[in-house]
Amino acid sequence: RDWTPRDLANTAWAWARLMKIDDPLFEAIASASLPKIPLMNQQDLSNTAWAYAKRELQIAPLLQAIAPAALHKRASVDSRSLSLIAWAISKLDIGDLPLMTALASSSMRLITEAQPQGLANTVWALSIRLVKHSPLLDAIAAAS
Repeated sequence: RDWTPRDLANTAWAWARLMKIDDPLFEAIASASLPKIPLMNQQDLSNTAWAYAKRELQIAPLLQAIAPAALHKRASVDSRSLSLIAWAISKLDIGDLPLMTALASSSMRLITEAQPQGLANTVWALSIRLVKHSPLLDAIAAAS
């Protein structure tokens, strides 16, 4: 059976949520997900990123592909998804400065729709990676 991007994302999310330890399963999901990243919607991308960060599985190629895909789909990515992806990348110590800056810049246009948890996740992600994106941080402070 060919798993859809949603099948892969939901399976990773569910196993992480249940705190099930099955690294071979997560490695298989990562391998199957990589070629399907372009087909994933914003929820699939953020759920997958969250699941790997929650399990603290640093499968860099997968996470390094998710963030640019989300940025590429920025017209359809919401603030919650973007904040979860930034959080996951920072938690797993994967994102470089240009990627984190791009995520921060994309978050600027979503600041008015962001919920407090998303704002907190975004600030945490930036602080962990030592990214000082003053316009976003000023906007978050003003929104708080």
